Amino acid sequence: MRRLIIIGRGMTAERLAVLAGQLGYEELTVTEGLDQRLEAEDHVVIAEEDTTRARDLLHAIATGERVPAYVGYAAPHKEGWKALVTLAARNVPKARVDAVSAPAGVDVGAETPDEVAIAVAAELVALRRGRARPSAGLDLAPARRPALVEARPRRLIGGIPRRDAGDDDDNGEGRN
Repeated sequence: MRRLIIIGRGMTAERLAVLAGQLGYEELTVTEGLDQRLEAEDHVVIAEEDTTRARDLLHAIATGERVPAYVGYAAPHKEGWKALVTLAARNVPKARVDAVSAPAGVDVGAETPDEVAIAVAAELVALRRGRARPSAGLDLAPARRPALVEARPRRLIGGIPRRDAGDDDDNGEGRN
């Protein structure tokens, strides 16, 4: 059974719920909290306006017994990246962080709640039709250590360069 669960309060959650009714899910649930057991084939979108609460919901889902087939975090781009970094900082396994679409939706430059809802709905359609997830999330590669610098003596500032005797031409030819 394919369920869409929209978690959150606010205009984006409301607008997405209206659009989601037309996407063909067998069951649509709009809730303010994580009050049900999530299944592996579920699609879940967090569309909460309170970012602290939204990040807590995201953490609960990402560390839950089962990670749904789709977990979307409907938020501005910068907040989506912060949420992923927060998950990584809280030692959520990389595979589970990678499974989160943050920010959720196709990148169309959405700004208003209506536009965000349309972008998320477009991503859900793409997933239901077997397309790759348009929002790739954050690449959390391990940090690279800077290469160690080899210690070398510094050249004296203002030093006079040494010239060979063959470099001294009257006409200036032979010099670079």
